[in-house]
Amino acid sequence: MTAPRISLRQALNDRQLLGDELTGDSWKSWRVLLLAAMGEPLTADERALFKQLTQRDHEPHQPVEEFCVVKGRRAGGSAATGRVLIPFLAGLCEHPTLTRRAWRAVVYRRRPAPSRRDP
Repeated sequence: MTAPRISLRQALNDRQLLGDELTGDSWKSWRVLLLAAMGEPLTADERALFKQLTQRDHEPHQPVEEFCVVKGRRAGGSAATGRVLIPFLAGLCEHPTLTRRAWRAVVYRRRPAPSRRDP
């Protein structure tokens, strides 16, 4: 079982952590799904969107064992999981059954290079 050092919501609101990821209204669905998957309580607006997306009345209130999304291409899944969920689980959660005291977790986070125009 993983134990978050801070909540995913806190990490998404902190620019030093994941605050630059999934910003804007176009990412709202992914934010709600990820927050619910981590067992975090949702606001009333988030719960309404969660119900619309999942047909469930409320979030699970505990981290899920498996998170599966049926989506089309270019739906943002790679960004949501690769830039938020994986770094959160790897770097901001403790894994007491998987790590030993002497081990140190390292997460390499690569930012895409700024686009350049050819002369």
